[in-house]
Amino acid sequence: MFRAATVCLGIFWSTVGCRPSMPTEPPPDAIYAPEASFAERAEVSDSVRASCKVQSNLPRYVQRYTGGQVWFDPAIDPSVGRRLELTVTQISAPGAPPMVPRSMTIRARLLQDGEPLASFEAHRVTSMSHAGPPPRGFTGNCDLLRRVSAALGKDVARWLEEVEIPPP
Repeated sequence: MFRAATVCLGIFWSTVGCRPSMPTEPPPDAIYAPEASFAERAEVSDSVRASCKVQSNLPRYVQRYTGGQVWFDPAIDPSVGRRLELTVTQISAPGAPPMVPRSMTIRARLLQDGEPLASFEAHRVTSMSHAGPPPRGFTGNCDLLRRVSAALGKDVARWLEEVEIPPP
């Protein structure tokens, strides 16, 4: 169901490969995703909540990896149409060196007109192997959590490919 149009130029195929092209407007059968929320009892530090933009990064990665079939819209009406709710239930991001693992657990729920269709939970962990100084521009909690968000976005996109979604 989620097939992204790809744009490839033969000369670039061997060097950079193909990336899905992103539509500029949502398709007619789009699944809308508001910002992710934090579960009521989520284990997330105040500094991560305030500075890492997990709420917007996570649905943006889902949008990217579904080729725009899921459309990030922070102002979506929660009761109408197809909607993907993303909830962060846990983030472990100690203020420690980059080689200390960071992790995130999420719950995704697919709804149609407010009625649940399917749900999914995922957990990812990342860390940097440390064989010298960390790469430039990639050292803090938010950078590592962005990596985790990208991996979770791919997980949600793969899950959505397997879900039987009735027509709108």
